[in-house]
Amino acid sequence: VVRNALIGGVWGKEERKGKIPFEKDKIFDLQFHNEDSAIQILVNGEEFTTFSHRAQPNNIMGVQIQGDLEISGIQIQ
Repeated sequence: VVRNALIGGVWGKEERKGKIPFEKDKIFDLQFHNEDSAIQILVNGEEFTTFSHRAQPNNIMGVQIQGDLEISGIQIQ
């Protein structure tokens, strides 16, 4: 699972730490919590990793998800 940030049209250094928490053909819940110093990423309610902010947390404008998967819903809270 690659984490990165696009700032000023330039991609930063990729982060890939952690095992792949997904299983083929299994439904999963993926959550992003935008905290003061980092984005906390949970898979099925368990912490997977954190991604330290590279810019102000209020300036985040999107999330990009790629891969062979089907998204069944998105909630923003």
